[in-house]
Amino acid sequence: VDGLYYALAYSNGQGINANETNNVVDDQDLLARATVNIPQLFGNKSFVAHLGGSYSKGAIPTGSAFTGRTEARGIQFFVPAAFTGDDVDRTRYGLEGALAFGPVKFQTEFMKASFLGRSAASTTAVATNFDKDIDAFYANLVWMITGEHYGERYRNGLFVRPRVNSNFGLKGGGWGAWEVGLRYSQFDASDFRTTTAALVGSGVIPATGTNQADAWTLGLKWLPNPNVRFMLNYIETKFDTPIIITNTGRTGSTVTTDKERAVTFRAQIDF
Repeated sequence: VDGLYYALAYSNGQGINANETNNVVDDQDLLARATVNIPQLFGNKSFVAHLGGSYSKGAIPTGSAFTGRTEARGIQFFVPAAFTGDDVDRTRYGLEGALAFGPVKFQTEFMKASFLGRSAASTTAVATNFDKDIDAFYANLVWMITGEHYGERYRNGLFVRPRVNSNFGLKGGGWGAWEVGLRYSQFDASDFRTTTAALVGSGVIPATGTNQADAWTLGLKWLPNPNVRFMLNYIETKFDTPIIITNTGRTGSTVTTDKERAVTFRAQIDF
């Protein structure tokens, strides 16, 4: 059906180009995603009203750990200790939506990752059942200043590269495509607490970190042509509680902060 898209996958769940690390308990991930563009069901391809959902179910081996980093790829503010005990059941859900009309697009997504397991007993802690969630959310609003339409970029449930109205050229060319955007995002892992004897092995975080953060991003993008783009962002991240980071410029020196401000620039060519 034109406007309805779905996909299924079966994966070892270890990430891109990563081998299965547990050859005893071999519990692969089942993944599914489905989307619909409601106007497209009725033959309207100029307006986008996109809704979608995704789901995955599987297990990750104990001894694995993950981190949370700011969108500016700066501070690692969320660094829980590895799970212990048996393999951990991991379930992930996602909801997505987008509205696009002409040169304006609103897009949002909500994600939840749940970790269910039982920590190993140790000299300092008994085996403990745990059920930890991580919630993440973003919403952004973007505008093509030069008038390109987002409806023309929607293909198979995704927004692909834009068609530039007037490619940039020093002699007789145009200005390319310009886009400005505003984004808000939030990360909530409040189920993960700082270290106590009863929580050892269940993904505890050090007192130097935090389990919640939110960020605002203001971005400007220039596409001289469909295959080249330049992106400039200003990103301000606020941590729920102050964190302590090591100043690598001075041995043993630490800094306490409750926010990160960053300016990032990226250039990309696609061929």
